[in-house]
Amino acid sequence: MDHDSISPDHVFVLLTTVVDPMTGPVWNGRLIVALVIMISYLWGYSRLVDIDERFFVPSPGGLRALTLYLTGDYAAAGSAYLNLSGSRAVSAARVPSNQRDVLVDALVDSAIRQAREGATGQSVRTMHRVLWLDPPFRGSATTLYKVVTAAGSLMKVPTHQRSSALLAATCAYLQQRDPNHGCPARSYAQEAIAKGELVPESYVTLSISLSDAGNFVESRAAVGKALAIDARHPTALVWAATQARRQNDVVAEHRYLWAAWTATSHDPDVGETLQRLLTTLGDQHGLNKLAREHKAE
Repeated sequence: MDHDSISPDHVFVLLTTVVDPMTGPVWNGRLIVALVIMISYLWGYSRLVDIDERFFVPSPGGLRALTLYLTGDYAAAGSAYLNLSGSRAVSAARVPSNQRDVLVDALVDSAIRQAREGATGQSVRTMHRVLWLDPPFRGSATTLYKVVTAAGSLMKVPTHQRSSALLAATCAYLQQRDPNHGCPARSYAQEAIAKGELVPESYVTLSISLSDAGNFVESRAAVGKALAIDARHPTALVWAATQARRQNDVVAEHRYLWAAWTATSHDPDVGETLQRLLTTLGDQHGLNKLAREHKAE
């Protein structure tokens, strides 16, 4: 029997109840202990199976940081991890940096700085640029710990005062590195939408989170709602194009990329992506048009 087939109710009955021929079911203290051990094991297994290995730092401090993280104290966990970030244990587990990791680090640092400066909307949009990067874009361990800290700090702010949109985008980053963790990006995105806070961006965050979870129909519906609010919303258009590419919908990707190229005022990254697609399609007319628009700038 695999872990997914075990029902908690069945385990509880089997381990805590003994049938006495004379008196019927009775409690058994030793089996209650066994229940606690088994439930703890199953919870830990399901909780840690997909987690980013950089959450595991082989030291007493690393165990404390992981415990804080798993129990939902992200602010304390992030601080604990950052205190360990210069240690040998973290350095030994660190994957050598490459150009893609450097890009993630730079974008996350920009998003955190923008949030501190009060540019919340720009911070969310910068986080989106990280979220739609394809694997193996990861960033450094230090960047991961900074995001854990940022999420924890936002969680401590009362709901009516915090930026739920920024918290949602931050949690979406963490969910990509730990799909089973307790930072519900979807809930915070819906909270932001209900508050009327950065609604198109929050729909994009919701769409990204749903896509990461494999809920592609709901994901497309969410980004569709963002575009229904603003058909020329730059972030929504770029994510819609990225989403279409991941689902092998070349027609939609082509349409959304052209729209995003215009809406983003000819963002170089969008232009490069569009050029690659046009080259793959052998669309010489489109390539010529793109080249003319580049020269006109």
